[in-house]
Amino acid sequence: GGEVSSCLVCVLWGLAASLFNVSFNAAVIKCAPEGASSVAMSMYSGLYNLGIGTGTWLGGMVTANAGIGLIGYVGGVLALAGLAYCCLRFVGLLRHAQGLGNLARSPQPRQRLRAQTVLAALRNCARGTSPRPGGMRLGAGARNNVAA
Repeated sequence: GGEVSSCLVCVLWGLAASLFNVSFNAAVIKCAPEGASSVAMSMYSGLYNLGIGTGTWLGGMVTANAGIGLIGYVGGVLALAGLAYCCLRFVGLLRHAQGLGNLARSPQPRQRLRAQTVLAALRNCARGTSPRPGGMRLGAGARNNVAA
């Protein structure tokens, strides 16, 4: 009984991890600007593999120095730290989007057009619609405006 359920949990866990990776690959492709999807995919793949390697190294260090019993606690602390970081980052992104919204109502047509282009691209990315086939594209000026 216990061996079968353990194997089933491992199979389901592996399936979930594979689906996670595939869905995020698709999201990276949809959100990448035209012509940059291969660069975005290689960056995503590199960071994904860096996470696997770092987790393996950290797990080995915890096991060797503190024992296997603390693996879950260390993982929980890292998960909470990651959640706190994501929440803080999300608040910053909301403030930036609010600033873009204000800029989209700017009396200066050039700034207004750039902000509207960036906001439209962000909306398309959030909806999962790709702006590539003949639709709106981020120009170099809009990309530079975001970085500033």
